[in-house]
Amino acid sequence: LQCSLDQLDETRTWALLPFLMAAVAELRAVRGDRTAARKLLVRAEELGELTGERWCKPEIMRLGAALLREDPGQKLDLLHGALELSREQGSHLWRLRCATDLAELLHRQGRSGEARELLAPIHGWFSEGLDMPDLRRATRLLEVLRSSAH
Repeated sequence: LQCSLDQLDETRTWALLPFLMAAVAELRAVRGDRTAARKLLVRAEELGELTGERWCKPEIMRLGAALLREDPGQKLDLLHGALELSREQGSHLWRLRCATDLAELLHRQGRSGEARELLAPIHGWFSEGLDMPDLRRATRLLEVLRSSAH
């Protein structure tokens, strides 16, 4: 997979490549190879800027917050930016993912009410695909956030 990504990059076959790199970065991170994941995200961001391919930028930013930033303030800023961009683009899936990550971070900071207020309306937008992993994750988080309010 990495060889294919490298070949696409070397031959300047850049259409969709930032998205593919972000997806592979997420897989690499899950498998414990955070160094390779970081490199892919940095290159995905570079290619997005170079080509103007912005549709997947909120996802690249979200993953960047998770993989490239250690400082909670930087993570918050990046997630807020990704959330705003996904809202501007009308991308409900990216918005859900960004809001879920942001809500988790806020919850860890003891800001559960704020996290719930952020996530609930975005989660509520979805009426189909409720068994989708992203929605199941957001639902579980909302349950935790609601129980922490009591």
